[in-house]
Amino acid sequence: MSKINGIETEWTILQRQHGNLPEALEEKEQDKVVYFKSASEEFENKLSEASLEQLQQIEQDKYLDQEEDDLLQQIKAKRLQELKQKQLANKFGGVKDISATEYVKEVCENPGKGVYVLVHLYAPAREECKILDDRLQTLSQKFLDIKFVRVRGSAAIPNFPDSNCPTLLIYRNGNNLGQFVGLGKIGGREMTAADLEWILAQFGVLKTDMKKPPSARVAGDTGFKFTGDFSSTVGSSSSNRRSAFDLDDDNDDDY
Repeated sequence: MSKINGIETEWTILQRQHGNLPEALEEKEQDKVVYFKSASEEFENKLSEASLEQLQQIEQDKYLDQEEDDLLQQIKAKRLQELKQKQLANKFGGVKDISATEYVKEVCENPGKGVYVLVHLYAPAREECKILDDRLQTLSQKFLDIKFVRVRGSAAIPNFPDSNCPTLLIYRNGNNLGQFVGLGKIGGREMTAADLEWILAQFGVLKTDMKKPPSARVAGDTGFKFTGDFSSTVGSSSSNRRSAFDLDDDNDDDY
């Protein structure tokens, strides 16, 4: 007797362990379940890590069963949706010149919900503005979901001093989140595009792969200021525009 009340005896268990008796049917079925479960998980992991092109190649496999094909179609649909969302988000690129009359439309109204807008207030004769222009141009080609614009400071805001240029304003959903005045707090004249990328990433404007500051220039305090809703100053009197910036005239020493 190999079982007593449905339970295998120690003798039959021992005989199976020594190969004198065939493997119990229950154990075989359990092994099959474990095998197929492992194979299914491995296939799912393979699909999850595959690119859209790789998924399309796997789709041509005529040996896929119905369950595998259903899983493939599900992940493929998800990947296509992600691609569509990325294409919709990546709609910018380059630094756009705007006028004072276009400011509200281009910065506050048109970008779209949740889009960050970086505004460079510049003075043509300032070398520091040319440096920031170059760095912003580089980032604008990398982060296509961020809108980059520039406008002459004195044109956007009457009596805006050239000494406060460059000023970099950060907008989102029509609200001014803050500003950088001059280059002193963001790396100075030696600032690289990577330096600026790191700084902007610290405030959630963009996502970077960098794990630490690219240079000692941007490892400390950036001087970032939160000033509230700045959009109301555009189109108002020059005195109101000036006070709303809360700018620091003593930035020349920072270069």
